[in-house]
Amino acid sequence: MEIRAEAHSGVTVIALVGELLTEEFAQIERQINELIGQDARRLVFDLASCRMLSSQGLGLLLGATKRVRRMKGDVKVVNANERIMNLFQLTNVNTVIGIYPTVDSAVQSFH
Repeated sequence: MEIRAEAHSGVTVIALVGELLTEEFAQIERQINELIGQDARRLVFDLASCRMLSSQGLGLLLGATKRVRRMKGDVKVVNANERIMNLFQLTNVNTVIGIYPTVDSAVQSFH
């Protein structure tokens, strides 16, 4: 998996690309923690290029949410495919993290 981060109107959009493999988890988590450490408190995870999300991936999203909420921030998710949306619904992640159809709608929700 690869991550790409860019700023959009004061919101950090993090694109997750590919599949989160066990051997890559620590590196991806470290990169996200570095962004949060640089005061990124409003995060949008763009899953348009993420084919699959494992339990580790769910943990990554929930962990990031917990950290930024302690900093008075929040996390949103966009462009989740049907498989990932089903996972969010089965695990009730959709009740904890805001799910939006587009990056623009998620960014706008912060303003």
